[in-house]
Amino acid sequence: MYVKNQVVQVTSLNKAFKDGDVVNYKSLLKAGLIERTNQPVKVLGKDKLSVKVSFADVQLSRSVAEQVKK
Repeated sequence: MYVKNQVVQVTSLNKAFKDGDVVNYKSLLKAGLIERTNQPVKVLGKDKLSVKVSFADVQLSRSVAEQVKK
């Protein structure tokens, strides 16, 4: 069975989070960026991640993962 990811754009993270925040299902739901916690989340976008956040239990596109590693 195919489960569709809930997609969150980097630009949305830049607006909704601040340095030091943790991006996970609970914080994304609270910020109104996802609708449910029982469906996978993937962060996408080629934009620059301008906030220093950490990620927990969410998938990252390659371009986002590379920014986090730096």
